Amino acid sequence: MANAVTGEALGVDASSVDTRNDALAEIVVTAQRKAERLQEVPISVNVVSGSQLAARGAGSSIDLVSLVPALQFTTSGGGGTPFLRGVGTTNGDPNVEPSVATYIDGVYIANNYVNVTALGDVERIEVLKGPQGTLFGRNATGGVIQVITRDPTPVPAIEASVGYGNYDRIFGAVYATTAITDRLSGNVSVQASNQREGWGRNVVSGGETYKAKDLSIRGKLLWDLSDDLVVRLAGDYAYVKSGTGDFRLPSGGIGFDGVAFPSNRYDTRGDVLIEGLGEPFVQTEQYGGSLRIDYTTDFGQFVNITAYRESSGVAVADPDMTPIHVQEIKWPVRQHNLSQELQYISPTSWPVSVTAGIYYFDNKAGYANALIGGLALSPNFDQFVTVGFTSSQRSRSLAGYMQGDATILPKTKLTLGIRYTHERDKADVSFLGFPIPTPKIGYDKPTWRMAIDHAFTRDIHAYLSYNRGVKAGGFDLVDFSGVSTGFDPETLDAYEAGIKTELFGNRLRFNAAYFYYKYRDIQLQVLPVGSVSIAQTINAARARIHGFDVDFAFVPFRNFRINGGFAYVDGKYLKFDNLVPSCPISPLIPAPAPGFPNGNPTVRTPKYSANLSASYEIESSVGTFSMTASGSYNGAYSFSPDNRFRQDDYVLMNLSLGWAPLERDFGVTAFVRNVTNARYYSAQVPSSFGPFTSYAAPRTYGVSVRAKFGG
Repeated sequence: MANAVTGEALGVDASSVDTRNDALAEIVVTAQRKAERLQEVPISVNVVSGSQLAARGAGSSIDLVSLVPALQFTTSGGGGTPFLRGVGTTNGDPNVEPSVATYIDGVYIANNYVNVTALGDVERIEVLKGPQGTLFGRNATGGVIQVITRDPTPVPAIEASVGYGNYDRIFGAVYATTAITDRLSGNVSVQASNQREGWGRNVVSGGETYKAKDLSIRGKLLWDLSDDLVVRLAGDYAYVKSGTGDFRLPSGGIGFDGVAFPSNRYDTRGDVLIEGLGEPFVQTEQYGGSLRIDYTTDFGQFVNITAYRESSGVAVADPDMTPIHVQEIKWPVRQHNLSQELQYISPTSWPVSVTAGIYYFDNKAGYANALIGGLALSPNFDQFVTVGFTSSQRSRSLAGYMQGDATILPKTKLTLGIRYTHERDKADVSFLGFPIPTPKIGYDKPTWRMAIDHAFTRDIHAYLSYNRGVKAGGFDLVDFSGVSTGFDPETLDAYEAGIKTELFGNRLRFNAAYFYYKYRDIQLQVLPVGSVSIAQTINAARARIHGFDVDFAFVPFRNFRINGGFAYVDGKYLKFDNLVPSCPISPLIPAPAPGFPNGNPTVRTPKYSANLSASYEIESSVGTFSMTASGSYNGAYSFSPDNRFRQDDYVLMNLSLGWAPLERDFGVTAFVRNVTNARYYSAQVPSSFGPFTSYAAPRTYGVSVRAKFGG
């Protein structure tokens, strides 16, 4: 799990979740690329602050699953694939960008392999549900996960923590901020963890599985050059090595060698001969930098965001998941991109408030000198043969956008927005040293947003909206059939009605939304039939997704806070235009014939999901005791369109107990995550050898100590 530094390592104070208040603090978000009250934004938004993340032990963006209903993350090694309200991508190639876009401080993170974010220096996370294509652009059809990190402050302060947990895991974090000159401040955040004992073992080699270590560094400089001009320069680096790429069949499944897989869900049987690598693993590394300039005038705010990001990694896996060496892979991945955005935000006092901009994105991603080996590549199944391939896709995208809102009736506001995107894609694919012809593809498409909202009072708002989102097409980088024609963009039309309320003197915040999606040309990665390709992505289906979600926060009395949410999502494939191959349950059992799974539920879409947490503080003469209990429920869902491989419903529970002196500059926290040791998958990927399966974390527990100096 990338950057999985646990949130118990470093707490973040935030008034918006301070249980010592008698009411809820006002939340300001940038869901429409400008600062607005959460309750006045006509979008379904879940906001989780840094202190909420710390109190619940959330260490990476993947942990948002237990905090945001209708959000799912399928994880493997260094990356994760988010699904929101049933919308996401099943293609894990590095050139295929997620359907739920991730932004960190306004910078787009394009790669599935490295889009999991450590949360130690986070101010808040905003999860925007539904297409956000007008202001956030391509590949935000399912929504946006927007991470906002803390700005430097001139007052010197240091926050540090260290902890130890079961599975011989040590973790720690440091955050420091200070003034450098009168108008220049800087901060730095460092987080690391090392789990030295695995959750299971490889029964073939005897080695331990599911070990992991990671390091994350982020820094920021802030110049207040004048009252009107602010410059932010940020940089980050992250590294992760994980054994979660060691796949297996579900417990009891029969491998290619006729041997059943162990009952311990973390025990595996894979072995890799390629280059003598031994046990499977995933390793990723990324770094990047950004420059943001904000210039404010009487005519509005002008914003420049320039960013460059680069990532690399390697996935070593044993697809047959046995020691027979039928097939093995070593896939180095590479990616680099440059983005440039110029933005204008008009004064809010104008009759029409406008946000407009131009966005350019240049991305290249793919596999570099990848290897496939195994007995299956020899004519008589008697020699270990290795072949290589190199493939990459370069995408260039240019877009212009504008969104405006105006009061059309007393307390009634109309929002209209449009974005036009021009994109061109080109792939370079070679197999066995021979180039495979690929055409240039691309699209020119508009996306738009229409919304009307009405303020019944300052504390009760309602809205209606219609949005269109488009996810870019691309190429299959593991398609070696001879001619790769690519796959087309997919389109989502979303209709939503919502209400936002704050009641009982701001003690209760209750928001709800109903949504209806029309989803067309859905991109699905499927197993190829009669082809040398490893996987193919097709525009397979149309779907209908509808449902509702609610979230609430409640402060019944001082020092006590309750947060919760519920989602009902009903997703159904209406029509498949292509036959969809099925995955065998075992390599020794033939897969069912390809079919049209019309009427089946959309993948990774639990019909019901919910979360509930409670935090309570007890103040005494010897200090403050804090307790947090949280739980989440995920209903059953399918990993494949044919509905053959499913995740059963499950419940997760987390507990933490902390103590701090009255000055709150020191603290100790004990925590337990997955209290009941719930059994559920972190990934299940269809393959010709059966479903590649890895399991999520077992029960973990530990203790951490934190200290704060200055501030």
